[in-house]
Formats: sequence, structure tokens, C-alpha cells
Amino acid sequence: MSVYKCFAPLALLIGAGFLTGCGQSVTQKDVNEERREAAKVEADAQKKTQEVRHEVRKEVTDIDQDRRDKVAELRTEIQTNPDANAPKLQAKIAETNREADRKIADIREKAGEKTNELRDAVIEKKQEAQETAVKYESQEQQKQYVEARQKALEQYDANIATLKKNRDNLAGDARDRFDQRMKALDDKRDKANKALSDLKGAKPEDWKTFHDEVQRAFTELNTAYEAAGR
Repeated sequence: MSVYKCFAPLALLIGAGFLTGCGQSVTQKDVNEERREAAKVEADAQKKTQEVRHEVRKEVTDIDQDRRDKVAELRTEIQTNPDANAPKLQAKIAETNREADRKIADIREKAGEKTNELRDAVIEKKQEAQETAVKYESQEQQKQYVEARQKALEQYDANIATLKKNRDNLAGDARDRFDQRMKALDDKRDKANKALSDLKGAKPEDWKTFHDEVQRAFTELNTAYEAAGR
């Protein structure tokens, strides 16, 4: 059995990979904490929203009651006072209604702004929690990918070392050709190692770019290894 056949399973790793990005240093504890904080912000927002709505109903009820009392008083004067200036009192009734409507509209507008702020705070906190979760998941995927590639590279090193032992059994042109193939193989091995090292320190936004470079480097390494093993 050839050395390459012993190494064949490693070739399958070339086609495998984790396609998502990696995050910075984030732990599961960080994820859980962000989720708890988001849940707390949401619960607090729901409570405050109910309080705002309750206060709005109370203020609107008070304004409507005050409106009714004033309008009733003005209408009573129109109906019971023969000397009352009815047009003027009707104008006061209209103004009373307009003022009450303005106050109610203002109250509801401010309440809407407050509930929107509460809603936006919840959305923002949930987004932060989601981003933390994505960072953690990506970070773990990068870690697993790097570990798999590192093991593959170590296996390549072991098998390359075994290949090099065959040099003593060669002479003349055969040895020269062998040396050329091994030089090409060593170069590809160094390239794969460099690509993997770069990926280890990649920023989240660069992860896929480095991942693709590692894939290419390992594909080239595998091709060179196959050629050297012939």
C-alpha cells in the first residue's frame, strides 16, 4: 500500500469547510447574559408601556370630564338665562372642545413617542443579543475549522517525512526528479501553513476571505503531495 493511499482520507477534508465567519473572544456566558438582559429590557418596556397607556387613559378621562362639565355649564346658561349671548357662548363651547381635543392629541402624541422609544430600546437590545450569539457561533466554527486544518497539516507533515525516506533508495535522474517534487511539496506545505496562520488571526469580517485562501492552499498541497507520492 502506498503512503498516499494511507493518507487518502485527508483529501476528503479539502472539500469540507465551515463557511461562516468567526467572532472575537465571546463566551457562552456572554451570550446567555445578553439574552437575559434583552429579556429584562423587554419585560420592563412592556410594564412601562402599560403604565404609559394607563396614564393616558386617566388624563384623557379627566380632560373629557372637564370638557363635559364646562360645556354643560355653558349650555345651561344658554337655556336658563334669557339675557345670555348665545352665539358667544356657543363659540366658547366650540373653543372648549377644540382645547380639549388639542390636549388629548398632545398627550397621545407624547405617549406614542415614549412607547416608540421603549420599543426601539427593546429592538436594539435584541439585536445586540443576536449579534453576540452570531459572534459566538462563528467563533466556535472558526475554532473547529482551524483545529481540523491543523490536524490535517500535521498529518501531511508526518506523511511527507515518510516520503522523504524514499530518497535514499533513488539515484541519478530519479533522485533529481524526486528532489524537485519534494521542493514543490515543501513550498505548498509552507503556503498552506501561512494561510492557516493568517486565518487564525482573521477578523470576523475577513473570515470567509481567509477561509477561501486556506481551501485553495490545501487543495494545492494535496495535489503536490499526490504528485510527489507517485
